[in-house]
Amino acid sequence: MPKFRYIALNAENEIITSERAEEDGRFEAPDRSAVFTALNARGWRPVLIDEVASKFRLDINFQMKWWVSLSELEMFCKVLQILIKAGITILEALDLLVGECENRWFKKQLAKLQVDIESGAQFSVALRKYPKAFPEIMVATVEAGERSGTLETCLEQLAAMFHRAAELKRELVSALTYPAFIVTTFIGMITAIMIIVPKLLIAFVGEAIEKLIPQLPASIRLCFWVRDHLQILFTPLIILVLIVILNILAERYKKLRLFLSKCAYKIPLIGKVIFYFSLVRTLEVFCLLENAGVEPIRSLQTMTRASGHPMIEDAMERIIARVRKGAPRYASISSEPVFPRLMTSMWQSGERAGNIVLMMKQVSEYYYMIATAATQRMVTSIEPIMIVGIAFCIGPFLIGVYQSLQIMMKNIG
Repeated sequence: MPKFRYIALNAENEIITSERAEEDGRFEAPDRSAVFTALNARGWRPVLIDEVASKFRLDINFQMKWWVSLSELEMFCKVLQILIKAGITILEALDLLVGECENRWFKKQLAKLQVDIESGAQFSVALRKYPKAFPEIMVATVEAGERSGTLETCLEQLAAMFHRAAELKRELVSALTYPAFIVTTFIGMITAIMIIVPKLLIAFVGEAIEKLIPQLPASIRLCFWVRDHLQILFTPLIILVLIVILNILAERYKKLRLFLSKCAYKIPLIGKVIFYFSLVRTLEVFCLLENAGVEPIRSLQTMTRASGHPMIEDAMERIIARVRKGAPRYASISSEPVFPRLMTSMWQSGERAGNIVLMMKQVSEYYYMIATAATQRMVTSIEPIMIVGIAFCIGPFLIGVYQSLQIMMKNIG
């Protein structure tokens, strides 16, 4: 039966953890809802319920993890918001979170954050010192929440945003994994055929087949050519190394990164799916910052860094330059062709009507549905393409083997 760890608050708003309340520090139950029901029966209000992974999995995470995931940031914001709302101070909440955190790297960052706040630093100022753990959007939103007295609301919105960002990331990975798997399968299949076919024919006929190679079908001659030039099999590896080198260079050179993103954008289906998911993330970041009351220029700068797409980043930099000179945001955005016409029209209407956040949430949801539908279409269409592709890959070699056997039988006869 699964085991869970939990954080809860009793009737006096005192913090209770599974480590202190349970005999072995874990609560055994069929699922999360059973834990929730059990805690409510004790008169406790659950703050966090998390299934405990196996020891082997935890050890792997401890040894290999040196970053914080979106899900962990979501949980951090959610738990912090609930504890602050219950009257727990940020320091007490951080002390609890440090004790409960299973990501060693993130635990160290939280411990440093706790020390900074104990020394008198403001929460947002302390967060800014650790950009690898806490992204700019989180710092800007917390700072706006502290200034306006709405920190609880801002943390709740951040948790929702990180949750959606994690969903977007999963959708994007799903969209890219299947095509990559198909391409890898094709390459592996063709490589295996080219290696096996010559050995198979030699096993049937013997070394005498070497004299008959010029008479064999083109597909079989290709197999023997590959056998004599095995270095050609390193081509996929060389291509992979070149892609890695290009990515490393793209991190350093903005123009190269932009060029590669424009090339990727032209890939059927995949290019637009990646762009739309990035656009959705950018718009959701904007809605969060706008709700928090972050200054327009800083909001645009944070959107630029959060987009994750070089084409959007490039357009946003030009928009920021125009807004600095006094141009309206909607006019600056409308002048960038990279953004869809629907988005720019809705932005303009939203700013004029004073409900820009509502408008952009609707636009974000629309493009999320488009990207998700495109992902489903891509996965559905790849299956028949894969079947046809396998037939085209294997067919010529099977026919070639049959024709080769006939040629060899005639020569032997």
